[in-house]
Amino acid sequence: MPSMKRVQAFHARNCGKYTMGGSISMLRAEIKAHVKIAHDYPNLLEPHLAVVRFLLELCEEGEGIAAKDRDNPDVLDRLKQVEFDVSTEVELVAENEDAISILLTSVETYSSMIPAPERDTKKRWLGRCRAPEPFPDLYDPVEAVDLDRSRVSLVRMALRCLRMITVIHDVKLFVMDTPAIAALNRVVDANPLDTFIRKDVNAIFKNVYGGDESVKRLENASVAIAVEVMTDFAESDVVQLAAIKRLSWLVGEYADMAKCKADVLAFDVIPAVGAALSTFPETHYDVYAHACRFFTVLVPPKVIGQHGGVEAAIKLLKTCRGFYTTSPNLTSAEEDVIPPSSVRQPRHRWCVDAATEARHEIAASPHAECQSHADCSRVDPGHLE
Repeated sequence: MPSMKRVQAFHARNCGKYTMGGSISMLRAEIKAHVKIAHDYPNLLEPHLAVVRFLLELCEEGEGIAAKDRDNPDVLDRLKQVEFDVSTEVELVAENEDAISILLTSVETYSSMIPAPERDTKKRWLGRCRAPEPFPDLYDPVEAVDLDRSRVSLVRMALRCLRMITVIHDVKLFVMDTPAIAALNRVVDANPLDTFIRKDVNAIFKNVYGGDESVKRLENASVAIAVEVMTDFAESDVVQLAAIKRLSWLVGEYADMAKCKADVLAFDVIPAVGAALSTFPETHYDVYAHACRFFTVLVPPKVIGQHGGVEAAIKLLKTCRGFYTTSPNLTSAEEDVIPPSSVRQPRHRWCVDAATEARHEIAASPHAECQSHADCSRVDPGHLE
């Protein structure tokens, strides 16, 4: 299969013989030929590396981006965000649905791609009567030591190409009809320290599911992704409410509460939920009910029960709304209780009224001697069992 440089050199030599329409037809044929390669070798790493690299270099050629500038933030800011501004090369890739499917499949199955064997696995007519042919030497072989690195390189190139073509409306509709959300979320969870992948996935979701439509990403979101969506769309009440409900369900799925507490603190769940709660009016009782689970992770349930059960816990949550914690070493019941000094002051006047009302009701309860969380922290942990 000729490389992109050979095609460009051919066009340069024959620029007087072929029109622009002829060059576009040749590029369209090249895209179809590479799509055929990916279909012939659906689970082999080397052919997919060649195909995805060709599609990415074609898009970058149209946008004027060199391979050495792929990680340059200044270059990424120049990526087109409007469909009518994209280059012809990007449109050619976007119009081929098979090419889009190959990019999505590469993102979904990159971790299971295997190196190409010595013999060609492509099925042919009368294959039983022919000797197996050597695998084509057009693809650079991947050694065992470079297997993981090549897989990550494959998913990086596929994500960058998807980022460039998802600004087109037809591509958005095509991606919406595919189960791509779960695959994109899994890629982020599998590579938590790779900012290249994280930024491209975020850009793809913003292109396809922008604004309130971002709630669709929360259907399969993990704790880390849910917090990230809350942070990116802090102005959307729909996204904030959906993220709190998703986090509430995820916290309930933990079998080990120690790991649950560690994840809640590691992924900054409490700051994200506290910031969201401070923006909702106190009439949204369902938001507070769902958010109660986060606070019961940090406050022992029996201590909350001493103040009147769930009903008092909701009012206690109003009092503590927006508080933050950064201490990961919470080991005992005394340390689980957050002192009042760490509670962030409410920003609205109605927050102060709700907090005052909650304190009066707690003072009137049978356990009025517990004037604050600090008093509850003096309770012997043995009595809570």
